[in-house]
Amino acid sequence: MNRQTRTISKTPMPGADPLAVYRLLGLARRAGRVISGTEAVHKAIRQHQARLVILAEDAAERTIRQVQQAAENSHVPVAVFGDKQQIGHWTGTMNRAVIAVVDTHFALRLQELAGQVAAVRQEA
Repeated sequence: MNRQTRTISKTPMPGADPLAVYRLLGLARRAGRVISGTEAVHKAIRQHQARLVILAEDAAERTIRQVQQAAENSHVPVAVFGDKQQIGHWTGTMNRAVIAVVDTHFALRLQELAGQVAAVRQEA
């Protein structure tokens, strides 16, 4: 008998793909590990539940300033990524300017992926 061998092509990990960030964000939301909305995120930061805050690039200046200050005071990392429409779409809501991830593992991976996307954008 002739056995067929299967070759597995090694593809690079989708590190710099913005879609990978959105997919993981959607998974975190379905797992119940995402809080969205400015007031809810502020509350999560105050209660030390937030592990990562994601701000939309097109969020209002006041929102960005207030959330970054609150996150900085509580030593929560902030990632500026995507736009309100995309973040809202992938989290199952309407336009969202700010979300908080409350799971450490999701937060670390999202921060890593968003950083890779930002690095690729800076190189281009």
